[in-house]
Amino acid sequence: MRNCRILLSLGLILSSGGVWAQQDNVIDLLPQGVTLNVNAERRTVKEKNIVVAGSALNGYKAYFAAADADHGEELWVTDGTTAGTKMVTDILPGSGSSAPSWLARLNDKVLFSAYTDDAGRQLWVSDGTKEGTKMLVQTYMVGDGNPQAIYQINETQAVFAAIDDESAEYDPDNGPQLWLWVTDGTVAGTHRIKEVKVDNPGKVNTNQHSAFVRVGRKLYFKADDIDGHTGTELWVTDGTTAGTYLVKDINTEPNTDKGAGYTRDSAIDCMENFNNHKLFFKAWTLESGNELWTSDGTEAGTYEVFNADPSVNPDNGIGNGPGVFGEGWEVYKGRIWFRGWSSSGGYELAGSNLEKGDYQYFDYFTLNPSNANNSFPDPGCIFQNTYMFCGADGFDAAAVPAQHGGELLCFDGTKIWRQSEDFTPGTLCDWVKEPTVAGGSFYWMNEANDIAQGLGSGLYRLDDVTGKPVVVPTITTTGDNVNTLRNLAGTILYQCGANKRLYVDQYTKANWDGVSDKGYLDPIFEGPTDPTGIETIGKGAETNTVNVYNLNGMLVRQNVNKATASKGLQKGIYIINGEKYVVR
Repeated sequence: MRNCRILLSLGLILSSGGVWAQQDNVIDLLPQGVTLNVNAERRTVKEKNIVVAGSALNGYKAYFAAADADHGEELWVTDGTTAGTKMVTDILPGSGSSAPSWLARLNDKVLFSAYTDDAGRQLWVSDGTKEGTKMLVQTYMVGDGNPQAIYQINETQAVFAAIDDESAEYDPDNGPQLWLWVTDGTVAGTHRIKEVKVDNPGKVNTNQHSAFVRVGRKLYFKADDIDGHTGTELWVTDGTTAGTYLVKDINTEPNTDKGAGYTRDSAIDCMENFNNHKLFFKAWTLESGNELWTSDGTEAGTYEVFNADPSVNPDNGIGNGPGVFGEGWEVYKGRIWFRGWSSSGGYELAGSNLEKGDYQYFDYFTLNPSNANNSFPDPGCIFQNTYMFCGADGFDAAAVPAQHGGELLCFDGTKIWRQSEDFTPGTLCDWVKEPTVAGGSFYWMNEANDIAQGLGSGLYRLDDVTGKPVVVPTITTTGDNVNTLRNLAGTILYQCGANKRLYVDQYTKANWDGVSDKGYLDPIFEGPTDPTGIETIGKGAETNTVNVYNLNGMLVRQNVNKATASKGLQKGIYIINGEKYVVR
């Protein structure tokens, strides 16, 4: 019998727009005795993850690892209902665990690493059925291939790092190396790309990002050559051997520990995709310290964008380099936004279009001395054409002017304001983490608050930028530790870290049009200004039903009503009935 805990509040009525507006229905999706295994860290790629895969045509499902007493930890799937939540298959039969890890989407399927007694830990694929779940490759014949950091790179392929027979023995003094592989989800289409020492993507750290980031149809990653000449630096791959190379040795400081011909690494971090055209990242050099960098995949196109502190520390001659942190992934008003620094204002909201010298800075917490009073903004996202993020204006309740702690902030490209008049009283904090748009609403997890007032570490929602934030019904009385928010076709899916179980809030915003603020469900490979590559478009025969294709010729929708064929499509360019159609 399933343990379905349904919590109801916030009564709503049927909307005039024809969309059913529901109450908050917080549902525990897992059967009794099943425990979810998901890392709570906010990194974009992590060892234990929840991954949504699918399409508008075939629907969407979420994959994850969960355990029970009879089967151990295995691969599970859900469509957002209790009836549609199940173990896919017992990969390691009995109570032992195949322990699925590094889950990643490949269109309608999920890729992951799993353990069996016969093959060790290797790369697997699943379409959510027992019959469609299989091992793709045994990269290392006498041990664990240990595939990690699996990431879809284009419409048909994903890359990953793994140990193989050669990489395991190449440098016996320092242990096995992870080399770069590619797969199209078939046994025949899985092979090694290049002998390159991928920076260990599974190491524990506190940053919010992964070792891999896709930009367009190329994947940037941190690696060294197999003999360690450059230290960990920026590499790129398009999934081919020829298209996999070191972009630039950014930090050329000699590595005297290794001898002549070796340089130290540049501590690359905070990698993010800028409009599918450039890479945003932080890198360290002896001259500047940690600063904002960008790359287009060429050495000439890889450069320091802006030096927020050009001064040099007199004690050691090294650039101060306050660096960047807490970047959002969406480009808003032509810039990517992050926690930047200024000598006059300290750590505040900053943005850049990644052209050399472009650095926009907004000082929100201006109490003098401003450079000692910082808002420390965290990553945000776009909701109702407004950039929503978290920042603080101090924690002194007796201060003049009044301070409010950390709260949800709004930014329109020219000014910043607090979304609600101190949603949490006084200097209590509404730390907005994992901002996610789904089904017309803006969701976030609240990292810490006053649990006694019902404002614990749970799921929060906002239906309108000017509205009042709502605390979604809580699950425990001691703080839910909500994390890993996912948009499952308009329904918000998340883990309750307090009890290691999986929940959905089956809620639909009143009067939502079904299109705006839908959130992102599918990867986008083209940038907003990419050429379409189509010279002429012929109109098809007049008919009531049409097919919808993307610009790569992939079928997105089949035999749909012509009048509503574009409804609900993600942003992009499509071919509908032989005509180009742009969804903005």
